Amino acid sequence: MLTAKNSGLIIIDVQERLVPVLRNGTIMADRCTVLLKAANRLAVPAMITEQYPEGLGSTLASLSDVAENIPVFTKNAFSALAEAPILDHIKNQPPGLSALVIAGCEAHVCVQQTAMDAIDSGYSVCVVWDATASRFEKDRELARARLQRHGADIVSVEMVLFEWLRTSKHPDFRSVSSLIRDRTE
Repeated sequence: MLTAKNSGLIIIDVQERLVPVLRNGTIMADRCTVLLKAANRLAVPAMITEQYPEGLGSTLASLSDVAENIPVFTKNAFSALAEAPILDHIKNQPPGLSALVIAGCEAHVCVQQTAMDAIDSGYSVCVVWDATASRFEKDRELARARLQRHGADIVSVEMVLFEWLRTSKHPDFRSVSSLIRDRTE
């Protein structure tokens, strides 16, 4: 199970020119924002990637506005873990980081390849499925099946947040649960 101490969050390529062409891109971006806000409140190490920002633009303002002290890494490889600075950053996190929580886009390209490389590197991987998007739902569903075959857990934003909290007695329970209180399907 995830905990705030064993997890790291990677938000993949939620960028200005990419999100508008994705099916449910705005919903995905909103849910990534919730994950980032919760990670900030619970001291979960997080990072953001940008795929070829010269062509796809920067991270959406709604995410970058809440990304206090969260590093943003530019990448050209589809898998974030194929980029040495990103992999080094993950490896340099405090001891105990054994699970990577991955969200963003596109589910069947950068999210999938990052997750599979993370599994191959020995991490437990949770892909936050309601915080992923692709242009076509068929590609997204094929990625889900493949990720599950390779050992990734498919989870939701709520699952991640409540696992990070562990109890309603957590001092940040109200502020974190309020992030999802008014959520719609």
